[in-house]
Formats: sequence, structure tokens, C-alpha cells
Amino acid sequence: MLFRSRGVGLDAVRRSVENMRGHITVTSKPGRGCTFQLVIPPALTVLDGMLVRVGSDKFIVPSASVLEVLRPRPTDAAVVGGRVEFLMVRNKSMPLVPVAQAFDISGAGDLYSGLWLVTGTGEDACVLLVDELLDRGEFVVKPLGPSIRKIKGVSGTTVLGDGNVGLILRSEEHTSELQSRFGISYAVFCLKK
Repeated sequence: MLFRSRGVGLDAVRRSVENMRGHITVTSKPGRGCTFQLVIPPALTVLDGMLVRVGSDKFIVPSASVLEVLRPRPTDAAVVGGRVEFLMVRNKSMPLVPVAQAFDISGAGDLYSGLWLVTGTGEDACVLLVDELLDRGEFVVKPLGPSIRKIKGVSGTTVLGDGNVGLILRSEEHTSELQSRFGISYAVFCLKK
């Protein structure tokens, strides 16, 4: 039996995939049928995020993981053993994310000069200290390269408007692992580039 078609629908699909810099592979086996494989580059994933600065480094925090952005107050810090360990947010104690300290990022502001980004929920909730919220928008996600693929808490990269690479943080994952790495109350979700 022979089936014929003008192929207009398949041609439209092919053009759309090629416009996204992808390609289609068609394999056919007599008596078994055809297989269509559509390959679309992962770089076309778009993320709604917040571009933040810590020192001179820039990171993307997914907007969906940020519950609120607060201006810090000295009365909201809980000091344990002479250092700030927890922050009080809406009468709830949350672990501090000391990004600048943990990764020796120079030029970062202190605990009260920047912004607190409350991220995660339940046991994964924490406060991410950033110096500045630079922008909010859509960022094209690039896949992780082999050198940073194994790093917990980083889900991808993006090329920023100035040509530099920004790491996309995944703050809702790996909280307990990162807390144990940097101390009982510390959770770190980003990496110096």
C-alpha cells in the first residue's frame, strides 16, 4: 500500500525546527515505518529570573524560587557564637547564605547594606544575601559545561548583556548537603565564576 501526501505539514515543522537551529532526522525501515527525531538545542530554554550582584560577580536567581525581597534590619539577625547565623523573617528563623564569605568574593557589602532574597520553602527556605538587584527578565539558559556540571546548586549558565557568563542558581535543592559543607547553619547556593 502506498500513501501519498503533499508534505506541507512536515515542511512547516522542518522550517520551524531549523529556525530554532535544530534539525530533523528521518529513518525508514520497510515494513516497520518511519522514525522522526527532532533535535532542538537546549540553549533555547528561557528562564524568568533576577539578575543579582554579589561583589563584582553576577548571578541569576529564578524568580519562581524568590518568595520576597527585603531590606535588612539589624534587629532581624540572630547572633550565635559571635557571628550571624540565622535571620528572622516574618517571625521565622531562616539560615543565612553567606555567599561572599564562603567563596571569598571581594568587594561585597555587609549583612545590612544589600538585600535579602527569601528563597525556597519549608526546610529548604533560606535567605540569600546579595548586594544589589540589577534586573529582572528572561534569560536564555545554556547547558552546564563539564567543569561545573557536578556542582550542586547551579542549574545552568547564561550569557549576560555585557558578554560575561552568569551562573543560574538552584536554591531550592541541596540545602542540607551545602549546610553540612559550610557549617550547621550555612547554606550556599552559588559559585564564584
